[in-house]
Amino acid sequence: MFGLFKKKKVTYEMKAVVDGAVVPMTEATDPVFSSCALGNGVVIRPTSDVIVAPADGTVTVTMDGSNNHMYAQIIDDTVGNTLVSASTLQKDVKAELEKTNNVDAAAYLGKVIAEKALEKGIKEVVFDRGGFIYQGKIAALAEAAREAGLEF
Repeated sequence: MFGLFKKKKVTYEMKAVVDGAVVPMTEATDPVFSSCALGNGVVIRPTSDVIVAPADGTVTVTMDGSNNHMYAQIIDDTVGNTLVSASTLQKDVKAELEKTNNVDAAAYLGKVIAEKALEKGIKEVVFDRGGFIYQGKIAALAEAAREAGLEF
C-alpha cells in the first residue's frame, strides 16, 4: 500500500581498532564470549596480538552479574570493542573460588581483570559502576583491580 510498510534495507558498518575477521561469537577464543554469556553477536578474530587504541579514547571497566556469577570487561568506548574480559564462569577463575557470587569472588575477579589488562598494556581506565552504589561487590572488584595495578 503505497510502499508504507516495505522493509528498508539497513546496512551497518563495523569499525574496529584491530585487523581481523568477523566471526560468530561462538567461535571466539575467550571462554566468556564463546559461551554467549554476554549475549549473541559477532567478534573480531584479530590477525595479530596488537590492539591500537585511539589517542583520545576512553577505556572503561564495567561489571555485571547474575545471582550466580559475575562478569567484568574493559571496553574501548570510542568504538565499543571489548579489549579484555573475565568471568566467574571461566574454569581457571572458578577453580580459585569457594563461591562465585560473593565479595571475595568480586575481589578475585578484579585482580584477574587487572592482570589481563596489564598484559595487554592497558593501565589507565575509567571505572563504571553501572549505577550501583560503590559498596560490596562493586567496591571489592574496584579496589582489587587498583591493588593489582590498574589506575582509575
